Amino acid sequence: MDDLRGLHNCLLNLMIEINDICEKHNIKYTLMGGSLIGAIRHNGFIPWDDDMDIGMLYDDYMKFIDVLSNLHHPWITFDHAFSKDYEEQFMKVYDSRTTLKEAKSDRVKGVFVDVFPIIPIGNTLSSAKRRFYYDNVLKMSRYNKTNNSKSSKSKMFVYKLVGVFHSANGLTKKIQKKRKKLSLKKDYKFYSDPDGAVVGIVDKACFDEFIMHKFENTELMIIKNYDKYLTHIFGDYMKLPPKEKQVPGHFEILDLNTSYIKRGE
Repeated sequence: MDDLRGLHNCLLNLMIEINDICEKHNIKYTLMGGSLIGAIRHNGFIPWDDDMDIGMLYDDYMKFIDVLSNLHHPWITFDHAFSKDYEEQFMKVYDSRTTLKEAKSDRVKGVFVDVFPIIPIGNTLSSAKRRFYYDNVLKMSRYNKTNNSKSSKSKMFVYKLVGVFHSANGLTKKIQKKRKKLSLKKDYKFYSDPDGAVVGIVDKACFDEFIMHKFENTELMIIKNYDKYLTHIFGDYMKLPPKEKQVPGHFEILDLNTSYIKRGE
């Protein structure tokens, strides 16, 4: 519990720094997933949560990458789709003064906030789902280039087959090119975080307005239409899950006092 309390403090400090950077550069973001539920249901962290997720509309997402690339912050580091030895298609922003190893991952970096691009994905739900699944095939084919997946045999066959015709970098380029192309379709009715789940395909109107909301001892940005968004994805998000599911599960190694850089990880 002390580790979790310390992790929450560290995540909050990192998120405050991200918020300040976004505010300075006029970048909008929203808390997502459990972080958004935490803001609404607990005015802060879900007590057993051990990560933090935010999302940005594609133009702000790309602007954020550019800002961080030129910021030379003393303790913030980050990875994005084209970072060396990084297989994800979204950003991770780290506190480089710390060390954290995620469960089910060989990556050892710092305490992190996940940053997801939110893109237009279709004018109908069927076309949105079709594009989402296609993106997922490319994404998982890329992931399986450097990781052992526990996907079904039929899915693994498809991922490996796609991988035969593309290098890891080639798949990343293909994914990012398609996302950039979709980002121009701002009149599409449905938007999505393509690195999430298909249930996350929601009405564009969910991202029309952003507001500040209490989170622990500060305020962070969320979408004004959070109820529509959370209800669509989670149903009754104000209801607590069963006691057996109220457990953290994202990290295996946590050292809040040692930089992963100094550890040589």
